[in-house]
Order: sequence, then structure tokens, then C-alpha cells
Amino acid sequence: MKQEEITMTIKKELMLEDIPGVGAATVEKLIAGGFQDVMAIAVATPGEIVQASGVTEAAARKMINYARDSLDMGFQSGIDLLKKRDLILKISVGSKAFDDMLAGGFETGAITECFGAYGSSKTQIGHVLSVLIQKQQPGSVAVYIDTENTFRPERIVEICQGHDMNPEEVLKNIKVARAFNSDHQMLLAEKVEDIIRQGHNVKLVVVDSLTAHFRAEFVGRGTLAERQ
Repeated sequence: MKQEEITMTIKKELMLEDIPGVGAATVEKLIAGGFQDVMAIAVATPGEIVQASGVTEAAARKMINYARDSLDMGFQSGIDLLKKRDLILKISVGSKAFDDMLAGGFETGAITECFGAYGSSKTQIGHVLSVLIQKQQPGSVAVYIDTENTFRPERIVEICQGHDMNPEEVLKNIKVARAFNSDHQMLLAEKVEDIIRQGHNVKLVVVDSLTAHFRAEFVGRGTLAERQ
């Protein structure tokens, strides 16, 4: 029985300088403005590109359209989407009842918000996920953005001991940063991409908590629009 040979064409990764009309000076301005790759250009608005690079709005639109065409950001079939869904991991929290409520656990490639009263184990869930993702996917990395100074490495050690895992190895693969205000929090979120670019296999990002700084800094209905 003959096996069909499938030839895969590996496309060269498109760089910012490959976009027509984008020179070295513009690339430097785009990177400084937070646009590290072509995908960032493709999902940006013309105004954001203009502000970052100083090009005209017409030039910004051409850059965006070229990036979108190059990345094939159009429609896809349901079967292709199903295949992508097969790659999603479900991170267990170590409780079958809890996992069942989430149809198997917390999904990768998705945003899941945990909310509840003070002391309802929201932070505990973040700690457990940071450990168990490494048990399910050895070599994976968890990023923990701590906005309320609630991350406790000693709690990670206790969880590891309960799952027969090496606490030192687990802690090495949890990248923790304390966010001191909302601007710092947003900056840290953007820097997660830098961690990925450095070759770390990031499978989980925990922000604990997401809204604390925003509630404290943007008080009252008058600041609602800016806070959002």
C-alpha cells in the first residue's frame, strides 16, 4: 500500500520591513510604539498606526490592508475551526466537580474570569492552575501578574507537595510580577509577549486581580468611560 507524500510549504515569516513603503525608520517607530510584528499591524486601527509611526492615515490603511491580506484573516470552514479546537488544552484544578462545571477544566487560548466575594478562593485557583498546568504539560510556563500582593510561593510549595511535584522546578517556571497601578498592569500584560519571544512555552497567564487598580484609580461615574 502506497502512502501519499504530503509536501508542506513553509512560508517565510513576514517581517515589518517586508510591508511595502515601510522603511527602517518607520519600523523603529512602530516597534517603539508596541507594534512588534505584522499581526499587531493587522489588528490595529489606522489612528494607532499614525500615532505610533507618524505616517499618513492613507499609508496606515495600506499597511493594515497588506498585513491582513498576507495573514489570510478571512473566513475559514467549520471543519478547520474544529481542528483548531482539538488543540485546546483543559487545565484541571484538581477537583472533578469543579472541572465538570467547566466541561473539563480551564481552556487554553481563552479568557476566563473568576469572580466572587473576598475569601472565595479566587487567588487559590490561580495558584493551583499555575502548578497543574506544569503537571499536564511538562516544561510549560505560567505568568502571574499580581496586582494585590497575594502571590505566595510557599502556597505553591504546598500544592506541589500534594501532587508529588518538585517545588523548585515549578517555581522556576512561574514568572511573577507585581503591578503597582493600572498603567503598570497594562505594561506587564504587554510584556508577556516578550516572554514568549524569548522561547518560554507560556500556557497560562493569571492576573490577580484584573480590576482592583482600575476600581481604585477611576472612581465614580464620571471616570467610567476612561476606566473602560
